[in-house]
Amino acid sequence: FPRIDPITQFDGGPFQGSNCTLASGSMLARLAFGIVTNGSVLRTLQDDQDGGTGLNDLKTALSRGYGVSAPTGLLRPQQLKDLLASGYGAVIQGIYGEIPRGLRLQRDFTGGHAIYLDGYYPGNAKRGIPEAYYVIDPLGRPHAGYQGEWWPASVVDKFGTALGGGRIPAMWAFPPGGVPPEVVGPDVVPIPADKPEPPGPDETPNPSATVPPSVAIG
Repeated sequence: FPRIDPITQFDGGPFQGSNCTLASGSMLARLAFGIVTNGSVLRTLQDDQDGGTGLNDLKTALSRGYGVSAPTGLLRPQQLKDLLASGYGAVIQGIYGEIPRGLRLQRDFTGGHAIYLDGYYPGNAKRGIPEAYYVIDPLGRPHAGYQGEWWPASVVDKFGTALGGGRIPAMWAFPPGGVPPEVVGPDVVPIPADKPEPPGPDETPNPSATVPPSVAIG
């Protein structure tokens, strides 16, 4: 890990401070479809040109710009772990303030945010190693050496379920090759329609946002 080159949301575009969902989606697009893009390009391929964006906006951008699609839904934490353990990548949205301050790439930011998950480790109880996700946070700067890192699964689950009301807002896709297991059925709740959220100051998403999954985030 990582299986793809990390992509930062700070790519110089006019909405870089509120493009965390789209930048995370560009990493998923690279993994699943070999698409080389970034958050600012995806921003131009959907209709929301004011503030943050949601998973439905990401879905529109991928379809309109590249003719590809990936499923979205509100997942239970175990569903997300099963997907990643099977080889999927995922974009998830959550509340950054649920991440311990020492792990946050912007220590004082606590609002709505999106991250890309590249893998899952089930842990090893005998060796005292907890389960974990490989997280690539689009707030990171790859040119400065950031490549993502393993975060405790309990932390990531809390991040996502804080926004999704007990479930995790997600988009997931499988890399080329093999036969991906499907995630279907009544336990996958659709993502509600997105509504715009104003961007935060400078290079950060809105630090005061505490938003349900029907609201777009930076």
